Amino acid sequence: MMPEGNVKWYDKRKGYGFVVHEDHDIFIHYSGFVDMKFIPEDNDLISFDIVPGEKGLKAQNITKVG
Repeated sequence: MMPEGNVKWYDKRKGYGFVVHEDHDIFIHYSGFVDMKFIPEDNDLISFDIVPGEKGLKAQNITKVG
């Protein structure tokens, strides 16, 4: 089962934001979305894989739950 978390914030103009997972902020970027038409909103529940990024953890294979 993939980790899940709620979108903390996402800037659709810049294409990035953060999701909260187990009290950690994880970077999300539009390039990690499975469905490129999906634009997350604050508090959306998403599932994702966690991978190392340049400045910490980031989410990949991001999908909306539900």
